[in-house]
Amino acid sequence: MVDSADLKRYRKREFVRIPLRIIIGLLLFSLPAGGPQELYSVLPGQVFGIIFILQIVMERIIQAPDIGGRKLDQGSFVVGWLGHAVTFLVTVGDYFHFHSIKWSMAWLVAGIILVIIGQTIRIAAIRTLGRFFTPTVRVHSGHKVVKNGPYAYVRHPSYTGLLLLNLGYVTMFASIFGYVAFILFNVPAIINRIQVEEKALVRKLGNDYKAYRRHVKRLIPYLY
Repeated sequence: MVDSADLKRYRKREFVRIPLRIIIGLLLFSLPAGGPQELYSVLPGQVFGIIFILQIVMERIIQAPDIGGRKLDQGSFVVGWLGHAVTFLVTVGDYFHFHSIKWSMAWLVAGIILVIIGQTIRIAAIRTLGRFFTPTVRVHSGHKVVKNGPYAYVRHPSYTGLLLLNLGYVTMFASIFGYVAFILFNVPAIINRIQVEEKALVRKLGNDYKAYRRHVKRLIPYLY
């Protein structure tokens, strides 16, 4: 169980962290464009900004507090964040400086569709896992294998959703270099996170998780 005093401190920190994370993210990702006034003056930048804010707020509202339990993250959260950040920085830089693909509204629409699908899967995964879902890898007392909802189809649906979400961002900006960065940085960061998480789950849940792992794929149903 989470201590009530720890929960109050966590909520106070989140009250500061959420707007700070949004501001830092919006500023950081605008750097390759030449600043916020450049990135958010174009349609894909404006759409990204709105979705980015909604994504952070929605996820932080429904996620369990990242406290209690045993932390076994091994830096995978930071590695994952860097993979996402590099991918998007490259994407924005390409859109504003290299124009590897001629942009059109079709790219924006396709990107938004991927974002909606990805975020829907991710929210479903977070809600299904409940208190066992935390931003950093943790194992809690009473931890169990969850096999219902999206977890009946893949072991890590939140990461499936996150990959689709980030792929949607790249698509909105129509960036060849963004796709390359996605493959080279984003995907390996997610795979590293999965490996860290599965080691922790096997250690905690033993044969129950091993049996689940034998029958359910990681990210793509029936394939991988």
